[in-house]
Amino acid sequence: AAAADRLARLLGSFDSRSVGHYGKLLGMLDALAFTRHGRRFAALDVETRGALIWSLHSGSDPVRRALFLAFTYPVKIAYFDDLSVHQSLGCVWEKPVAAEKPAAWLRQITAARDLSPGETLECDVVVVGTGAGGAVVAKELAEQGIAVLMVEEGELHQRQDFTRRSIPATQQLYRNAGLTGVIGNSVIPIPLGRAVGGSTVINSGTCFRVPDWILENWRTEMGLFELTPDSLAPFYEKVEATLEIAPSSKEARGPVSDVIGQGAEALGWSHFPVRRNAPGCDGQGVCQWGCPTDAKKSMNVSYVPMALSRGAQLVTGLTITNVIVENGRAVGVRGRAAPDGRRV
Repeated sequence: AAAADRLARLLGSFDSRSVGHYGKLLGMLDALAFTRHGRRFAALDVETRGALIWSLHSGSDPVRRALFLAFTYPVKIAYFDDLSVHQSLGCVWEKPVAAEKPAAWLRQITAARDLSPGETLECDVVVVGTGAGGAVVAKELAEQGIAVLMVEEGELHQRQDFTRRSIPATQQLYRNAGLTGVIGNSVIPIPLGRAVGGSTVINSGTCFRVPDWILENWRTEMGLFELTPDSLAPFYEKVEATLEIAPSSKEARGPVSDVIGQGAEALGWSHFPVRRNAPGCDGQGVCQWGCPTDAKKSMNVSYVPMALSRGAQLVTGLTITNVIVENGRAVGVRGRAAPDGRRV
């Protein structure tokens, strides 16, 4: 009952029509139950209900699989968004967060809602987005004495802000509350970070170089002849050293990785620990909702502070709507501030 209540509140938080849409989806489940068993879904016993839902998962029909995900995924999220569930499984969920003195670079950050309507900000370079691309560019340019302004659609969240509960964290840190995805022969979610640090705040910290065969495609298909493994190597090495990228530790991987390794060996497959930018990871497993210990060197605790410490500025809560082009040259950007939509 508690999970059902959380599910209703979760659906209602996305859009006022979401509960109604999910109700129509459940109506399809009723129709399926009538077709196969002559009774409504709720009138079936638990075992029959489970078998009916699971039947949508089997086979290669992408529509059936999409229905299976649509039925079950929101319910799973709502069920596990409960500390008592994790505690019953022996999962340590919450750890005390140490208080810290505010860092000096925080003074370089301005919330867009605090700017005057129509205000113009001047800089040498404006960097839109503070994820893995934008933050590195901002830091490298600021080091050269260039006046850099970073703008970010989301807000700055620090480790004490991360709730480590799936529903509020997803709504807080993901674009479209995590509902962005693509539909082809399967449904593939696309998690996009909406916070200072971009998607590095919500990813697992896995870091790998672009495979050689992809670089070869870029060279042959797009004429990017300078992008060779050898030419990119020094840039990779610099970033890897900054982020302390290394194979994931046994503590962080946990015993499940041993099981996966045994299965891989039984199948004759190679396996190895992934490389991550999380040297101090203690394996809490909540990477996708923000690292509560700053062990993962996502952009919000690495390159963004480095850029700000070198004189860059950051405006948060600003969604860029268009690029200003004059005589064929980009000369600026326009955006709207949350929550009132004032122009900047």
